[in-house]
Amino acid sequence: MTITLDAWKRSARRLPHRGHDVAYHCGGQGAALLLLHGFPTSSYDYIGQWEPLAARFFVVSFDMMGYGLSDKPANYAYSIADQADIAEELCAALKINRCQVLCQDVGDTVCQELLARQHDGSAKVTLERVMLLNGGLFPETHRATPLQQALLGPTPERVLSGITRDSFLEGLRRGGLFGPNTVPDRQVLEATWDLLVRADGLQRWPQLIRYIEERQTHRERWVGALVHASIPMRLIDGALDPVSGRHMAERYQALIPDADVTVLDEVGHFPQLEVPHYVLEQALSFFVTQ
Repeated sequence: MTITLDAWKRSARRLPHRGHDVAYHCGGQGAALLLLHGFPTSSYDYIGQWEPLAARFFVVSFDMMGYGLSDKPANYAYSIADQADIAEELCAALKINRCQVLCQDVGDTVCQELLARQHDGSAKVTLERVMLLNGGLFPETHRATPLQQALLGPTPERVLSGITRDSFLEGLRRGGLFGPNTVPDRQVLEATWDLLVRADGLQRWPQLIRYIEERQTHRERWVGALVHASIPMRLIDGALDPVSGRHMAERYQALIPDADVTVLDEVGHFPQLEVPHYVLEQALSFFVTQ
């Protein structure tokens, strides 16, 4: 990691959206590459790939509304469609008409909505290539963690009251979300915590986690977007992920025509944090500069 959290915060720009601000970063030149992060983290997840990618592409990332350095309003209708709207608005503000996408977790779902818009003719930006990392692409294969289940339950405040930095970081280590030999260093994990708790971020989790229910509601639209996609797609999947590991990759291979899939046997839910150099190599080999 060559960019400190303080430097990352200082370099953030702001995009107005529905009376609030979304934090974003951009840099480099050439073909546009959009990075979409997951729950409950932020675009800082891609810090290990940022500078090398920016040497080859015009890289753009944003913290979704309710995440990271973006605003986290209490009274807000958080949804996948709204996060996709932000992606389109940011591309428009940066004069991006076409882009490639690297995404993970809930970022995969936002990408699926963007692909669905491309399929139905309502898209405001054209996706040219997509690399998917671990995420709940298919609601039938999503295995919610105990924390996710509690957040979706009637009394999420009970679990939130017991979450501390140490318990959260320990939960990541012991909860199977990282492989036993691929746990990121302490500096990265503490930066992750810092970003997710700023501006009462923990209190937004019960609202943000509703994307799991949205996946059920929009299953045909979002899975159909993958099945009918006519652009190159690649899935890099950490097999040990209890939420969307090997079982999800197998479902992807069964449903997606000519599926391009790599399963990483010793990696968990966050390939971009656990094996950053491998994800970078895959990105450089998959995305095109022109």
